[in-house]
Amino acid sequence: MKIKKSLLNNCLDDIISRKNVFSTVLRVESADGSFAWTGSIGQMESDSKYFIASATKLYVTAVVMSLIEEHKLSLGEKISNYLPKQYMEKLQCLKE
Repeated sequence: MKIKKSLLNNCLDDIISRKNVFSTVLRVESADGSFAWTGSIGQMESDSKYFIASATKLYVTAVVMSLIEEHKLSLGEKISNYLPKQYMEKLQCLKE
């Protein structure tokens, strides 16, 4: 199934027409990497930096679960096995 870019642009228009949504960025990718599209509307550009708040947890979870599936890490391992010491020093709750 091929996704039309006009459909994705219409999605952006629909999102921005909702109450209290002033700008947004939408990224769509196929699992096999054959399709990738990024669009923006409002005061944002596709490369704008923005704060995603609690949604960060969803992204981190998706990446971690993908890495577990690929046998690149184990759920029972400490994060300190993967992050540089300089980052670990800033994470008080994870200090050993």
